[in-house]
Amino acid sequence: MQHHHPLSPRQALNKAYVRLKTARSDMERFKLALRTLLDSINLSESEEHAKNHLRDFLKSSFYDKYGVNTKGKTDLVIHTGSSTKSNAGVLLEVKRPGNKADMPTTGNLNSKAMHELLLYYLREREEHKNSDLKHLVVTSVYEWFVFDALEFDRLFYRNAQLRKDFTGWAQGRKAGSSTDFFYMEIAAPALASLSESITFTHFDLRDFEKPLRNSDLKDDVKLAALYKVLSPAHLLKEFSSIKHVEEGGSPVCYAHLKGFREGF
Repeated sequence: MQHHHPLSPRQALNKAYVRLKTARSDMERFKLALRTLLDSINLSESEEHAKNHLRDFLKSSFYDKYGVNTKGKTDLVIHTGSSTKSNAGVLLEVKRPGNKADMPTTGNLNSKAMHELLLYYLREREEHKNSDLKHLVVTSVYEWFVFDALEFDRLFYRNAQLRKDFTGWAQGRKAGSSTDFFYMEIAAPALASLSESITFTHFDLRDFEKPLRNSDLKDDVKLAALYKVLSPAHLLKEFSSIKHVEEGGSPVCYAHLKGFREGF
C-alpha cells in the first residue's frame, strides 16, 4: 500500500504567510462563523443540509465576495471571482458528518469521496478546460482532506491512461456509463496503482473546540494556522510574496492579499 504524506495546517502554509499577523476583527469573524458551523452539525442530517451549513460558513468567514455554490454535480465550488461564471478555484466533495464509510483516512485515500473528487477534477480539466484550479477538498464538515491541485495534475491529469479511460467513459464507450462504474472501474484502480505518494493537509475541526470557545484571547494563536489554511490566501493561492527588505536590520515582508491587514 502506498504511504501518503499528511500535513498539519501549519506545515501546509507558506512560511512567510505563517509569520504574517491576522487582524483581531478578522479572527473574531472567523471564530463566530466556525462556532456557528459546529453548533449547526447534526449527525443524522442529510448531505444537502451539511453542504448548506458549510456554504454559509465559507461565505460568512472569508468568501462573501466570491461565488460559492454547487456546480453541476460538484457538491460545492469556490470560484476565483465574485460570479459563479468565473472559473472554479476550489472543488469540495462534502459528506454528511455521520458518513464515515465514504470518507478517506490518512492511511487509505481510496474511498468513494476521493473517487467523486477525482471525477469532479477530470470534468473541470477535460470538459470545462479549467486550468485555474488551486485546491481540492474532501470534508465531512468535521474532518478535512485538502489537496493542492498541482498534486492532482502530477498524479492524475498527466496519467494518459486515466484520461483516456475517463474520456471513453464520458463518451459512452465503456462497458458501463454510470458514475459507480467510473468509481469502481476507473477511479479506484487509478488510486490503487499510484506509484508515488500524495501530499495533503489533514485536520479535524473538533480538535480546535477548546481555543475556539474559551475566553482566553491568547489561545487564538492555536487557531491561527487553521484560519490561514481556510483563507483565500491559501485555498485560492492569493498569497503572492515575498520580498524581504532589510530596514534597520529588520526584515519587512510584503504580501499581496485581498483585504489583508496587520494585527495580533
